[in-house]
Formats: sequence, structure tokens, C-alpha cells
Amino acid sequence: MSEAPRSSPPDRVFDPEGIIQVVAPALGLTIRDEYRPGVLAFLGVAQAMSKLVFAVPLHEDSMEMAAVFSAGAAMPGGEP
Repeated sequence: MSEAPRSSPPDRVFDPEGIIQVVAPALGLTIRDEYRPGVLAFLGVAQAMSKLVFAVPLHEDSMEMAAVFSAGAAMPGGEP
């Protein structure tokens, strides 16, 4: 089995504080000062998990496109 090239995360410095400053307002979130250390810590955990995900090699036969998903759409003969 040959391995397909895997895209990797951009080669940037991880800046959790910058993420909070940009993403929170874009999502309409207010992060209170007492929660900020916990949010920063969990962003660090998310970054560590992303490194693990991007480190896994993918094989050509695992690159099959998924079917179209429509939230709430009923399947033929089934319930929504």
C-alpha cells in the first residue's frame, strides 16, 4: 500500500492568546478573565491532539470521499 501525501498544519507559531482574541469575538463569545487560563490550557491540549492527528499516515485506499450529509434529512424508508 502506498501512502498518499498528508496535508499538515501550517508551519506557524501556536498562539492561543491570539486565537482567543480573534475567534471569540467572531463567534460572539465573551471569555471572562477567570476562565481565560482554562481556555488557554485546553487550546494547548487541542494543539497537541492536532499534532497527533496530522502525524498519522494515510493510505490511498483510505481516501474515499464521504457521501453527502444533510442534517435532519430523512433517509428513504427511515426516520429523520
